[in-house]
Amino acid sequence: MAKEDELLTAFLNHRILVEKYKISASDLPKTIEDGMKSTVPIIAAITNIVKGIQRRPIISDNELQKQVIDLINRKG
Repeated sequence: MAKEDELLTAFLNHRILVEKYKISASDLPKTIEDGMKSTVPIIAAITNIVKGIQRRPIISDNELQKQVIDLINRKG
């Protein structure tokens, strides 16, 4: 498992996220690629953040924030 996949899994398994968004185990992606395909907005948004942190060349915080907000608005 790649470092970014492990980071994504750690975020998405957080008790508060699971409880607040009623995320079932079957909805949790195993990889970044699976997370980007998710139809669950919070999963797609967190995946995009993790992917953005690891992206090269580095993008600005404002650009990453814009991408995440656009993603949530499209899927939400």
